Amino acid sequence: MKLGVILQSSHPEIVWNAFRFGNFSRSMGDEVRFFLIGQGVFITTSAHEGSLDAGKFKVSEQLNKFAEKRGTIYACGTCLENHGLAPAEIYTVATLGNLSIR
Repeated sequence: MKLGVILQSSHPEIVWNAFRFGNFSRSMGDEVRFFLIGQGVFITTSAHEGSLDAGKFKVSEQLNKFAEKRGTIYACGTCLENHGLAPAEIYTVATLGNLSIR
C-alpha cells in the first residue's frame, strides 16, 4: 500500500502518533511519505534537538525510527522559507507537486 501523510502540526502527541503510524506501516511493507507543511516544518529541527519530546511522547525516537526504516519525508520549501528555517538532512525540500504519490 502507498500512504501519504500530511502533517501540519508540531504538537508532540500529534507528531508522535503520526510517526508511530508511519513506522507501523513501514513495518508492514507499506510505502510511506510524510509531507510537512505549515507548523509541521518545525518538527525536524525541534525533534533533532530533542525539544519536541514531551513526557511519554518521544518524537525524536519515532522520527529516527522512521528514517531508519527508510520512510520518505518532504518539507514544504515555502513553509521553511516563511519560518526562516534552514533545510535539514532528514527530509527533502519539496513543493506542493510532491504531495501526490504515483
